[in-house]
Amino acid sequence: MKPVDINQETTLLLNQGWIPVHVMTARACFYQFSRNHVYALDCASMQFDFASWMGGFKSQDDDTVHSPTLHRDHPVFRSAHDVWPLPTIVVTKSRFYVKPPPARKYERLTLRDLCRKKRNKCQLCGKVFHPDNLTIEHVLPRALGGTDAPDNLTLSCRWCNQRKAAMHPVNDYQGRELEGVGPIYRYLEIRDSIMREEWDKHLIIKKDQP
Repeated sequence: MKPVDINQETTLLLNQGWIPVHVMTARACFYQFSRNHVYALDCASMQFDFASWMGGFKSQDDDTVHSPTLHRDHPVFRSAHDVWPLPTIVVTKSRFYVKPPPARKYERLTLRDLCRKKRNKCQLCGKVFHPDNLTIEHVLPRALGGTDAPDNLTLSCRWCNQRKAAMHPVNDYQGRELEGVGPIYRYLEIRDSIMREEWDKHLIIKKDQP
């Protein structure tokens, strides 16, 4: 658990189509959630209203009490006697909520973009690594005229990157010819200082979407 200030940005707000709208402060999240204007998603994407988030709810099948599954670094309000976990993702109950921003196309990709897109998985060996051990991989090596265009970039671990060197073509971990990720489309640009891993799947959309 991670105690947070009431003005700290903690929670990604989705509209009814689960498209991100903006990031809420802890204060705004607690206010909207406690009044049941939004419902929360836990680690397993189970939906909770305020009462069930705080006290659990009974299954209709076997009377099992379900409580939200929280992240290890989950933001919480803390007082002298109580701790209130804040959801890191909430979904508005109003279909008239502000229209989400249009997805923006990003042609200049960073290592963080590639890590998000490929879930920290090396595309050559198929293993998952910490971002510190991953690097930008050029499908067509620079030595052979490769560029930094998105269609020529993917993700590899440092060891596979060194082994690949200037070889081309090569196969990925699934035995197919290695390909670039292409341009990435995102709904929101969020600062690294507040970014949370569970938000990634809601921020980046498929490269063939306009």
